[in-house]
Amino acid sequence: MNVDKLEALLSSVDEIRKKGDIVFIKFDGARENDFITIIISYPYNLNREIIRHDGNDLIEVLTNCLNDYYSQNEL
Repeated sequence: MNVDKLEALLSSVDEIRKKGDIVFIKFDGARENDFITIIISYPYNLNREIIRHDGNDLIEVLTNCLNDYYSQNEL
């Protein structure tokens, strides 16, 4: 795993948190495939649809989720 890449991604997660949004990262021990779930939700705007990605590679799933977040929020 690329620790530097993961550190940069987690820094982005912290920026999202500071905006008041929620990032949920789950590792599901009961699933063999797509055992990582990442969800970004908007507690101050419940009408917005959550962003959700599932997969087996943390960096890939987190990157995809963050890309969607930045795209939807025009950042």
